Amino acid sequence: MDKLEKAYHKLDAFERAIVDRIYQKLFKRDLYGLNIKKLQGYNDLYRIRKGRVRIIYRDRDGNIEI
Repeated sequence: MDKLEKAYHKLDAFERAIVDRIYQKLFKRDLYGLNIKKLQGYNDLYRIRKGRVRIIYRDRDGNIEI
């Protein structure tokens, strides 16, 4: 089990639902309504925030890495 799976399983059901919705929107490239900020010091690293949940992702040439 990698770090992402382990962190996902530690979330409660409500937070998992939030993460699932964010993943769906992110991979569909439907970024409207998401609180996205570019991280300082990086050209391709971003943060999405929803409540207590933070998702850090990298967008390289259209490929998304979480």
